[in-house]
Amino acid sequence: MVVKMTSSILDRWYSPGAIRYSPIQIRYFILPFLYELQIGQWPPRPRESGYTTAIIKPPRIQTYQAGFVQAVEVSAELTARMAQLPPPAAAALLAIYGRGEDYQDYARAHNITGYGLRQLLKGAIDYCAGEERKMQSYSAWQAARGVEKLARAMQSPAPGRKNAVAA
Repeated sequence: MVVKMTSSILDRWYSPGAIRYSPIQIRYFILPFLYELQIGQWPPRPRESGYTTAIIKPPRIQTYQAGFVQAVEVSAELTARMAQLPPPAAAALLAIYGRGEDYQDYARAHNITGYGLRQLLKGAIDYCAGEERKMQSYSAWQAARGVEKLARAMQSPAPGRKNAVAA
């Protein structure tokens, strides 16, 4: 698979020890290189352009494994997390971020609104993110997350409105 080296990918290269399954790492590094990781190849560091900027590097973690083992473990972990997603969410993640399909074309082809696709992708990435795998099913996690959002919304009223709970 050939991955277009866009600035978002070039700016976000991670060593195996720096993978924490953050939404940015999943979206811009792991999914675009998922095939390479599955066959045990860690993506090479992009070439430097000669321009320098201040870069904050994560701490190095020393491991005693072969390089291909770390690549396969990262891909297997994300694949296991994605297996817990509903099939449409996993398919959308692979299509949009893995294969680089056009966002609008995908939404039209699957009869999804742009907003619906954004929400589907955001929920899927948020579920897959984190150093530890979620213990809840995706539907239970979404339900709990909805309750938390509702509670936060009730605690902080919109500007110019009184909070119904506080009144």
